[in-house]
Amino acid sequence: MADDEDDDPVVAEVDVYLAQTLANNLYLFQYPVRPADITYDNIPHIGARIKPDQQKVELELSINTSSDNYYAPRGEQIAHDVDGSALSSVSEGKESFFSSDKMDKQVLSSSRAAEDVSRYSVGILKGGELHLTPVHGVLQLRPSFEYLNKGEANVNQASNPTDEGDSQDEEEEAKPLTVKFARPETERAKAQRLSSFKYLEQKKAEEPWKTMEFYHPQNDIAGVEHSLLFCREMESESPEFNLHPRDYLKLLTPSTSQEESSKPPVPSNVLSMTQLKTMDLADQVRALLIKAKVISFSQLCRLLSPAAKEASVLKCLQQYAVLVQGCWVVKSELLYPEGTISPSGGIAADILCKGRDYLMWRFTQSRVVVRKDIKSVTKLPSEDIKEMLDQMSRMKVTIGWEFVLPYDIEFVQKHPDVYKQQLTMWEAKYQVLQKQLNVPKQDKLGIDLKKINTDSCPSIGNKRVSKPSKSKSNHVMNHNTSQDGSTEEEHLPMEIDCKEVASNNMNHELRKEPLATNDTHVQDLLKILQDFVREKLHRTVLSLADFKRLLLLRQTASSPGDPLCSGVPDVLLEKAILGTGATEIDFKWPTEALSGDIQSRRLFSFRSTGDSADEYRALLLDMFSKSWVLTRKEFNARATEQVGAVPGRKEWMTIQQDLLERMSNRHSQWYLRGTSTILTNL
Repeated sequence: MADDEDDDPVVAEVDVYLAQTLANNLYLFQYPVRPADITYDNIPHIGARIKPDQQKVELELSINTSSDNYYAPRGEQIAHDVDGSALSSVSEGKESFFSSDKMDKQVLSSSRAAEDVSRYSVGILKGGELHLTPVHGVLQLRPSFEYLNKGEANVNQASNPTDEGDSQDEEEEAKPLTVKFARPETERAKAQRLSSFKYLEQKKAEEPWKTMEFYHPQNDIAGVEHSLLFCREMESESPEFNLHPRDYLKLLTPSTSQEESSKPPVPSNVLSMTQLKTMDLADQVRALLIKAKVISFSQLCRLLSPAAKEASVLKCLQQYAVLVQGCWVVKSELLYPEGTISPSGGIAADILCKGRDYLMWRFTQSRVVVRKDIKSVTKLPSEDIKEMLDQMSRMKVTIGWEFVLPYDIEFVQKHPDVYKQQLTMWEAKYQVLQKQLNVPKQDKLGIDLKKINTDSCPSIGNKRVSKPSKSKSNHVMNHNTSQDGSTEEEHLPMEIDCKEVASNNMNHELRKEPLATNDTHVQDLLKILQDFVREKLHRTVLSLADFKRLLLLRQTASSPGDPLCSGVPDVLLEKAILGTGATEIDFKWPTEALSGDIQSRRLFSFRSTGDSADEYRALLLDMFSKSWVLTRKEFNARATEQVGAVPGRKEWMTIQQDLLERMSNRHSQWYLRGTSTILTNL
């Protein structure tokens, strides 16, 4: 009975044979820009050639010049630009690209669709036997227009003629020659030259083309080649398949590491959250720090797994990052591993680490640094210093480079022990850097935690700045004197430079005082935020926490100069949401859900999106103000009462996909999108 009720019975058994005759010459052609129902099969192929080492193929296909769709004047013009007149080409002995006075052919050029094709094969099933032949390459063929470049060059040459005859008759003037002896090429210079793009392109161009003959599939010769796809040695058995079934399955399913190596790389500023979740906590923290360069503790915790404990995260952070202005900056050793050099200046990694560490120390002393001061101490090339500054700051005209994130007072006050450890570390680091870089003696700025508080910070619209104290920890920092005797601009220390903190829109301060809506920076940021909200909210439902998470992902993937990287307070985010026309949903949470962070659970959605389901959309959102769960029957009854008709299938599917979700164990009940997870955990 068990065999009879098997859901997956064996239907047939097929013998599999491996054919190797064409294994090194079998290619799969793809035509990504050609419709599937319009093939090239019936178009005459007048030429074919290949570069086997590069797996580069070119096909020449005939064009029907007598077709009604062919514009003869344009075809003649292209042929004339490329080949010139027919008489001049014959007289000069030049080989013409087109065989007539019209553009009578097109060229398809290939590119590799995949580097590793070991998992692909061509199979033929015949007479209960499956014959497999490995594929040597998968190529995508697209139209090539290189002949247009040749035509353009000919036109430019014709418009700027040179009198070669006269130049040949004139005797060349004798010029002195300068003999130079090339320096011996070092191993590093040779390695860079051999890996350069110019050298690789030159090597590709040196490989000669091999002319091939094209045969139509109905041709007898094509039939002979097709027969080579069948295995010739039918009696021999492959020893690789004398395996245990479990080992055979492992061969069919590659390991995770093999799958990861075959995936295309993501852009340098993008981190796959799916891949991130597969790592352990330490690797997650390390990957996020390398991508973000600078991140606050709260931002990092929101990106990590919800189960991650703060103590574990802090332990990992101190392993891979250092504390600067309450935020965490990735350690220099992770960005410049030992043995590497900078691509721009060729500076060794240990020198780059010293320079970057000094830059980070300067940011522990002031909100703003001047690149000239950094260069005078580190002696690094301008390109390398610019790269380091871009990682952790943004440039402000006439002022300098300002640290990219606002001072994270919340973290410093919540974890004073970690803060003190980092202060001690920076003291020791500075003593080492002072000897290594010959840092000139200057009064350091003490960072007084008690004086970094929000009460001393003015609002965004207020131009008032607290006066510096006369104490040692509050004096103004003087930068190095320039050669002409003048001093650089003086900057306020962090503990009293509260306008810098306020200009970065710290959340707790903006909750106390209203936004300065006439501020140009705030207006520009508000407009960008509204575009961001429209893009993400669209037709669905998002909570304030969802917006923060999406905004954090946007900030992580953005460059330091992005306006959103300067910090977005909840007040401004809420103003942007409501400014787009979205409304806050008066959702009836259960009593047990009213505790905790209810502020982040506030839900927002558009009541109208411009489709036929708008009246039902508004009705549905109103129903959730009375109950946190509903049924289809209840909704239809309310729709009949207020709208006069139940929604059609199209309208119901629209609001269901946009606004509703169900729990796996409660199929008859519908929940507002984004609330089922919270309600399940109650």
